Amino acid sequence: MPITMSINLRVSQVTLTDHPEPHRRVHSIHGLAGQGEWRHTQEQAIGHIENHLFNYHLLHDDRAIRLVVGQTATGEKFLKAQTDGHLPTLLLQLPVVLPAPAAPPPASDRLVPLSLDNISTLVDHQRDGRFIVAFCPVCDRMEEVAEAGRSRADATAECIAKIRLHINRAHRPKLRPGMIPLPDRRPSPALNRANP
Repeated sequence: MPITMSINLRVSQVTLTDHPEPHRRVHSIHGLAGQGEWRHTQEQAIGHIENHLFNYHLLHDDRAIRLVVGQTATGEKFLKAQTDGHLPTLLLQLPVVLPAPAAPPPASDRLVPLSLDNISTLVDHQRDGRFIVAFCPVCDRMEEVAEAGRSRADATAECIAKIRLHINRAHRPKLRPGMIPLPDRRPSPALNRANP
């Protein structure tokens, strides 16, 4: 059975809601990976932590502090720093990105042409060897390819091809030809979004 290790991501910004309860204030967490920007909602991040897909950390006083899943007395899960008490204090102190949208735009307004610009990739240096990881722009699907002596461009191309195959199999039947839903994200002007 292969051993899998979580990918480490640094959280540098958050999107907040106006909810009065602190554990419900974080809508999404943001950061940079390689030359691209990533964004995960609080629910996605909780799932990624619990499934050992990603580890998240933030910097506080020049120290990396891991994010963990906290739980309220009623069982509601939320993100918080490992050093926080019962509230996500350090997360709420991070720079804020645009507020969370009240509702996504209608599906017809969220369709954009499928291109490499919609597929994010990053390099995972945390394990033995280097792995290229690509993410589906429609869902949370992730594919990875080991560089294994190949050029990074070849490994990236193979990884993107796997995601395109996934899009064709899982999403194309539901979409107009050549179109995919735009992910529910609004790039922050503070984060320089570029694709490798």
